[in-house]
Amino acid sequence: MVLCIDTSTNILDIAIKDEIEGSVIDSLTADYGKTHSEVLMPKIDEMLANNNLKIADVTLIIVTIGPGSYTGLRIGMATAQGLARGIKSAACNSVTQPNIHGVSSLTLLARCVAESPQKWLGAKNTEIIPYIDARNGAVFASVCTVAPNSNLSDKIDFTSSPAIRIDFEELKNAHPNAYFADYSKFINTKWNYLNKNDLTDTQIIYAGKQWG
Repeated sequence: MVLCIDTSTNILDIAIKDEIEGSVIDSLTADYGKTHSEVLMPKIDEMLANNNLKIADVTLIIVTIGPGSYTGLRIGMATAQGLARGIKSAACNSVTQPNIHGVSSLTLLARCVAESPQKWLGAKNTEIIPYIDARNGAVFASVCTVAPNSNLSDKIDFTSSPAIRIDFEELKNAHPNAYFADYSKFINTKWNYLNKNDLTDTQIIYAGKQWG
């Protein structure tokens, strides 16, 4: 089972999947008005219990690595690492410790736009720009090129540009033919489109076999 954690914004978003590209078993998206450190673990425990699952059933943990709130991201990654260690320790070495992979918040969003059944893209859209509010009129964004006459996962060059922090109006003026994807609009559906190709070796935060 795969546990997915996103704490990159003020909205807590977690999900459990039967495999990386399989169906979502359960998910939760909510703003509790509290820090993620207060609600993340209780909500993970609650979700597992509601689905008759145990933490030892987790074989892979996916956590967003930004861009986004530094404090939120730190909480998400620390929780993922603590869970992985705890599973190994509680199982007394009888269970393989889960790996942890990081995934870009913006890559998840771009993937959701490209692969969801809704026709988000218009004929004029030559780029998809996923963005997250960075306050004071700025956003975290990445420019993804839309390949013409392509389908689903081939539709976007997900490595088009690194994430940047930029004034939103400046960004819109510089990319008049882009589809601007607001993170808050897609946050509760993005885990449906998580693709293993987005989890590269360089994003591995922790591999269970490396722990003694």
